[in-house]
Amino acid sequence: MSRKPGNSCLHILAEGADSILLASLLPSILEISSAELESNSTRGYSPLGTAIVSGSIEAARILLRYGADPYNSRPKRRAHALHCCALYPSKMAVELAKELLSQDPQCLEARDDEGRTPLHCAAFREHNEMVELLIREGSKLITYDWEGYTPLGAAVSARSIRAVKQICNALRRCHLPHTAW
Repeated sequence: MSRKPGNSCLHILAEGADSILLASLLPSILEISSAELESNSTRGYSPLGTAIVSGSIEAARILLRYGADPYNSRPKRRAHALHCCALYPSKMAVELAKELLSQDPQCLEARDDEGRTPLHCAAFREHNEMVELLIREGSKLITYDWEGYTPLGAAVSARSIRAVKQICNALRRCHLPHTAW
């Protein structure tokens, strides 16, 4: 019997930032069903995705430590945890992004269901600290999503002036064309 999407105990604990309660209940929950760690909330996030969009860095760390799949943070969108960090600007998101990148450098170029990389998402949301981090870590500047946009195109389409400037400066430093789409 498959469970319909809904907010599980893990989603509620991850969202509420009660990391002590989460850490104490997680082993018992996983003993009953390890699938809970990857379950889909009513908003379409796994518990890890819920922790990230709620700004609960400790909850995110705990979930990762217990085996949450960072490539399943938003299951229906096939989004990596780094996409969630890029889409929900905060200091916590940047801090967690650094940890994710140190554990799995390949996630820098992870694609969601629309072909967007984390840099596309950060540029679109004008998450400037994240744009800077992703560029510094070596994110591809000329890469296309399924609609044909590059990260520069995503920034232009969102009217994200500072992100446009950041990406244009990086393109200039790398002697690359200013291709938006």
